[in-house]
Amino acid sequence: MRLKSFVFKLNVSEIGNFNGNGCLRVFWLGLGGDIEKLLSITKELDERLLKVGVRKEKRKFTPH
Repeated sequence: MRLKSFVFKLNVSEIGNFNGNGCLRVFWLGLGGDIEKLLSITKELDERLLKVGVRKEKRKFTPH
């Protein structure tokens, strides 16, 4: 499976973490920039994976 080529720029818009039991569990980066192109890649990937039997995630995609 080959996806179209995309050129786009992203930047870090937020930094955060989730703690659990007093320990750092998850470190995350929020993305900004050309999110529309990133969303088009995820849409194309979802469509192609559906054709081979992989169901789309029910949650809305949030780049991070």
